[in-house]
Amino acid sequence: DTLTITGVMESDEGGYRCVVSNAVGKENSNAAVLTVGIPASAPIQLQVVNTETTSLNLTWMKPEMPNGIIYKYRVMYFGRKLYDISDEDLAGLNLEGFKDTSGPSLTILLTELVPGTEYTLTVAAFNDVGEGIASKAVIRNTPVDSPPSGSDGFMFPDGPPVTFNGQEATILLPSPLSINGPLSHHQVIVILLPESTNIADLQPADVLFPTIDSFQTYDYVSGYSGANPVAYITAEFADDLFPADNLFVVGRGGQPNDRADNYINGPLRYGSSFVFFLR
Repeated sequence: DTLTITGVMESDEGGYRCVVSNAVGKENSNAAVLTVGIPASAPIQLQVVNTETTSLNLTWMKPEMPNGIIYKYRVMYFGRKLYDISDEDLAGLNLEGFKDTSGPSLTILLTELVPGTEYTLTVAAFNDVGEGIASKAVIRNTPVDSPPSGSDGFMFPDGPPVTFNGQEATILLPSPLSINGPLSHHQVIVILLPESTNIADLQPADVLFPTIDSFQTYDYVSGYSGANPVAYITAEFADDLFPADNLFVVGRGGQPNDRADNYINGPLRYGSSFVFFLR
């Protein structure tokens, strides 16, 4: 005969005996000891402390409930390319995968990553039971020096690289050449160009920075189809929120924006041409 115990919890640990009885008397079996193993809880306080074009260093703190001895950690990562990178440029690089620590180390160096890629990273601890609960994810972009060969990105002669993906544009925000005092806020400004614009011959000097009183709202510009360029502020953020990798995604929520109640970083319009300024 077999007894199956379902929904086992840590409180079920202990000795178990089978007692057999009849009209003559009863007999006890030898004790069977039940040991319940529980996976570790999630590691906490993930932090990317250094990011290069093809590598990053991740640190974390041990789980609050290790439930035994932790003998290693596993870092899992998944990348979303911000550039349309060719297979040739991807050779030898990793867009997704995992890497185990050597022992219970609380840091790891991930190498051979893809430049210009948004990586989502999680960590899980291993004890005698096996893999524990995965941590909350941390997201970090690997920087780029210039658009990879074979990408849809382009470089204006005097401006940063831009990569379009549907209704989003990933732009590399340039740092000021001369600060001349403390910086307060940065504004990302979008200019919608009319359909008649010849993009092939466009140069940065051909697009004038708009006057302050000419700015429109996102809702106005998203439905605009006039013959003149029209501008709006898509985000404004404090200097301490300036992206560490200098990348900003126009058209996607969740980007730095202190004044989301005033400025909407909404999707760009399909089939339209844009110019971007950092102010």
